[in-house]
Amino acid sequence: MAVVNLIGFNTGIGATDPGCALGPYLLHKHHLDKLLTARGVKTRWLSHHSVKTSSSKQLFSMLGKSLFANLARDVQFSLRHGENFITIGGDHSSAIGTWSGALNYFQGNFGLIWIDAHMDSHSRQTSPSGALHGMPLACLLGHDDIPMISSTHHKLDPVRTCLIGVRSFEPEEQKLLSELGVTIFSMKAIQKQGLAAVLTQAVEIATDMQAPFGISLDLDAIDPYDAPGVGTPVIGGVNAIELLSALKKLPSTPIGLEIAEFNPAHDRNSLTQNLIVDIIQATWQQYA
Repeated sequence: MAVVNLIGFNTGIGATDPGCALGPYLLHKHHLDKLLTARGVKTRWLSHHSVKTSSSKQLFSMLGKSLFANLARDVQFSLRHGENFITIGGDHSSAIGTWSGALNYFQGNFGLIWIDAHMDSHSRQTSPSGALHGMPLACLLGHDDIPMISSTHHKLDPVRTCLIGVRSFEPEEQKLLSELGVTIFSMKAIQKQGLAAVLTQAVEIATDMQAPFGISLDLDAIDPYDAPGVGTPVIGGVNAIELLSALKKLPSTPIGLEIAEFNPAHDRNSLTQNLIVDIIQATWQQYA
């Protein structure tokens, strides 16, 4: 049975609601690794990354650069040892470190599927909130004004980048992604084609020319009724049962999975917490 490494990103200072910093701690406390191993996905906690500051502005300093660089190194460590990884957030700024590590390892030959209610493609000039969790995709694509916090010289290829489930965004983000040629599957596309068909298309795009790929999942992509434990819920999202079914039908396995923005303070009857376990199992059990 192959080992999947769990990497905790225990910070919420990139978000407007910092409560998501407690998500990885709670999952560690409740033995996420043992729960998954019992379900057939052998996992272990590799590391936890946190930052001791209450100011989101610190993420634009050397402190932020170090945080993301350390996360990127753990991702590269996993890949060098032939092991898949799961980053557990924390806010979605974790993507800067997670996928920089993958881009470094694969020398830019890499595709990414971004499942999110939001586009996360702002710069500091266009962001209404100034929160970093709304900027990571733009940073990874190399079209932002905060390159100093990225830990790689390799950028995501927009042609191999897909967004799924977006329904809350600003015109500046849409304009940037459209100009770059990023593929976007809105909720209307999912309702028309079905999530399994959309996800299959996304894998085909991300793995163009047999490139490896990863999945970055912001839990607010899922309808708040199914996943209430998030900081920025948006109604009309992906159905949890449909998501699990689609993940089980993936045509190929991702090298890594990122699950971001789990905020225990907003969870209800552990619905979101339990769903995280189900998502990981659905993604990897058939390859374990």
